[in-house]
Amino acid sequence: MFALVLLLAADFRFVLIGDRTGTETPGVYAQVWREAAVAKPAFAIAIGDMIQGDSAATAAAEWREAFSLMGPALKKYYVQGNHDRDFKLHIPQPALFSFDFQGAHFVLLGDSPNDVFSEEQAAFLKADLEKHQSAPLKFVLLHRPVWFTGLHVIAQKYGVHTVFSGHVHRYARLKRDDVQYVLVGSSGGSLRGHHPADHFADGWFYSHIVADVAGREVKLEVKETAAPFGKARRFLVGQEAAAGLK
Repeated sequence: MFALVLLLAADFRFVLIGDRTGTETPGVYAQVWREAAVAKPAFAIAIGDMIQGDSAATAAAEWREAFSLMGPALKKYYVQGNHDRDFKLHIPQPALFSFDFQGAHFVLLGDSPNDVFSEEQAAFLKADLEKHQSAPLKFVLLHRPVWFTGLHVIAQKYGVHTVFSGHVHRYARLKRDDVQYVLVGSSGGSLRGHHPADHFADGWFYSHIVADVAGREVKLEVKETAAPFGKARRFLVGQEAAAGLK
């Protein structure tokens, strides 16, 4: 029995926060973080694009503002987004980074310079997962959804449970072979001309994701932001059709 317990991830909860910028809707990001804190997770992971980052002269001030909106309540990890200028100067972790929590293994791959899975990301991911093959649950997080490239080959080989990405500002989910891919929706970044009242079914709404881990089981719940930015709808990942999504 003791040996079996070592192979299982212990019960815990974490949350995933989506993009804030390009262009930000004021007020949403702070509210998302407040709502996420209510779930009392062990930690939160921001999927990237925390600042607009258009100018080196304003980047430091933008980072201070972003951190103030996140608030101090939660332990945080960060995925580097394409807008996140000077990430290394302001974030207390490398862009290519991994950590373990309660038996689960998380790999954060930062951002590539364009919409491809870079050689640097691939090399880090392969080496990291090779060292952590025995982890009962493995999650990979990167900003751009460069899924069906060399990333999928590596994820499938090493038994990755879910790959999370942001960047698009739209929620989506699919599964290929045994790997689940989840596009974390906007947490304040522009909905690109869409409105939740008309385009919720297409994945355009402000939200965050609450992940509950119990042993080898993972339950992901998408929580739409409450009024005035949304209707606080919620649904489980994998049950989109029942919630009215296409």
